[in-house]
Amino acid sequence: MSRLVKKPVTLFSFAFLLLALPTWWWVRSLRPEPKLTPAAVFAASEALPPPPADFRVILLRAGLKPEALAAAGIAPSSIASALQSAAQSIAAAPSALATADADFAHARGESDRVERLIQSGKGTPADVSAYQNAKAALATATAQRSAVLDQLFASATANLSAAQRTALTNLRANAAWNLPPEFLVVNRSQEDWVRLRDALANEKIARKLHDQPDAGAQAQLANWRASVAVAAARTGLDTNLAQIRTNWNAAAGD
Repeated sequence: MSRLVKKPVTLFSFAFLLLALPTWWWVRSLRPEPKLTPAAVFAASEALPPPPADFRVILLRAGLKPEALAAAGIAPSSIASALQSAAQSIAAAPSALATADADFAHARGESDRVERLIQSGKGTPADVSAYQNAKAALATATAQRSAVLDQLFASATANLSAAQRTALTNLRANAAWNLPPEFLVVNRSQEDWVRLRDALANEKIARKLHDQPDAGAQAQLANWRASVAVAAARTGLDTNLAQIRTNWNAAAGD
């Protein structure tokens, strides 16, 4: 009798499992997947491999500082990919810049040494000839070092628009004037650079002394600031610089 009782129970348990398992899988499939927080999504999308050594310094040398990127109209969301391209360029030839720097330092030292010797009056005709060779070697080393930085710049800017690349190229070429970035997006004659520098200096001094700036200089500045390229660069700086700086620091290894 006990066998007859146990058999239906066993069959019932087996049938229950057959019905319960599909139901459990169906209910489980309806359960929503856990969602990533916005911060986690941003971190995943912006994740980069470890930056190269001295990456920040190299970026600055290549003309890719945050202020230049903002003035050129680069969107903050494009910073990580641009810097990743620069990092990949370095990884493709990791010793190229260090070698170019060493060659430049050696050529510069030799050129300076022979020049001092000649200027001291102790130089021989052979030294004069050696100086010409040293200057040529220095020019070659300078060009080779520039070529390495140019390649890095080209890699970082490859996916930017033509207008953005032009603005960045101008900013890089005109950086030696050490003027506000928005003015550097436009190429100027030597005379106009000097006038612009003087007009900005006059404005700064007048503001510091609580005095009136020169009217003529102010008129020139108003003209330069009204340039479409300059105005757009100023807008980019005012609107995006803070976020670009944050993204740049994160990608460059803050």
